[in-house]
Amino acid sequence: SISSLFKHGQKSEGANLDFYVQQLEKEGYSDKSRKSYLFMVRRFFDYFEGMAPQEITMGEIEDYNFEFFVSGRYSRSYQLQFINALRLYYHLTEGIDLNLKQLRKTGTVRA
Repeated sequence: SISSLFKHGQKSEGANLDFYVQQLEKEGYSDKSRKSYLFMVRRFFDYFEGMAPQEITMGEIEDYNFEFFVSGRYSRSYQLQFINALRLYYHLTEGIDLNLKQLRKTGTVRA
């Protein structure tokens, strides 16, 4: 909505993680899920230190996904949990619906 654009537009840099956790709680996510999602999203935004969430491109998300998941560092289930956590962050805090279905999944490329 327009009011959410003004509300969230006031904070132009850095991820609004406190608001994210509040929204996850409001949506009924368990404490364990909220902690896991927060950890994953915080690590993602730490990787892009100094960039506002709105400045991170799909290409950069794809690069992060490849480096951390497709390269074999984490399991497919962990990757899918990260994708959901990131999608929810952008939806709940920025009002942006990311289509992350095209991200390459762990185990789909054999070397």
